[in-house]
Amino acid sequence: IYLNLENGNSGSEETKTSDKEKEKYSQSSLSEERKLEIKESIIAHMENNKPYLHPDFNMRMFSEQLNIPPYHITEVLSTELGKNFYHLVNEYRVNEVIKNLNFPGREFSIEGIGYDAGFSSKSTFFTVFKRFTGFSPLKFKEKIEKEK
Repeated sequence: IYLNLENGNSGSEETKTSDKEKEKYSQSSLSEERKLEIKESIIAHMENNKPYLHPDFNMRMFSEQLNIPPYHITEVLSTELGKNFYHLVNEYRVNEVIKNLNFPGREFSIEGIGYDAGFSSKSTFFTVFKRFTGFSPLKFKEKIEKEK
């Protein structure tokens, strides 16, 4: 059970690319080919290097790691993936939690799993997790265990 990270269809409605967003970038200097390259770089970096595990991870750090200007990252996230930076980061963090909740024999507290996934506070973790999954972390874990 994982969230779909490829498109903007997980989490809240605010992530869907609106006509307003498309219009905002209609004068973009980025070619379609360059947008695709940046999108692939974003996804590869998130999946291979897992920078979202660091609670302090932010756009400036991401931009430096990818060597891509922040405004290009923002544009590609918005137009190609239908989400903003924080939605992307939280999506990966929630998937990390889900993966760790599914790991048999894992003896960490749910709160500890949230911190390990990069969340910096219990309240943020619980709020974001529920927004993405519709369940509290504990209810989600119980649901997983029932389905096994």
